[in-house]
Amino acid sequence: MAKYIEMIRIRFLMMLAYRTNYYTGILIYAINIGAYYFLWKAIYGGQGNIEGLTVTQMTTYVAIGWMARAFYFNNLDREMATEIKEGKVAVELIRPYSYLGMKTMQGLGEGIFRLFFFSVPGMILVSLVFPIMLSEDPTIWFFFAISLFLSFLSFYTNQLINRNDHFFPI
Repeated sequence: MAKYIEMIRIRFLMMLAYRTNYYTGILIYAINIGAYYFLWKAIYGGQGNIEGLTVTQMTTYVAIGWMARAFYFNNLDREMATEIKEGKVAVELIRPYSYLGMKTMQGLGEGIFRLFFFSVPGMILVSLVFPIMLSEDPTIWFFFAISLFLSFLSFYTNQLINRNDHFFPI
């Protein structure tokens, strides 16, 4: 298990090295949230709410959705496709670890980086510009954290369904 934790650390540090992607990513997500804010503001028009949701609640939903996406979004599929095209996957498959396990841990390292250094600062920036109303109930945040982690594991689950071997060999 130590080798997989090391892969998380290495991917985290690799993400830290590309600071330009980090700053532009926060800016791009803020622009997307802003576009959705003005779209929903136009949809609402002068109405106070639609189907029980106010424009502030809808903006909060969109902002949290975009920032959550930062955690589970990665380019592992593209990396794997490139490794297959270049023939590098053959070398990876003979190493003493699970290739899919390694990729999952790399994605987790990237997700942890994005969560703490992308999503949190991004939400702070967005909340300064747009009306955001976050819940103060810790149980909601607990269940949100669980659902966020499960969204990341969808990659893992998809690989297990498509393959009949052990993901983390013992």
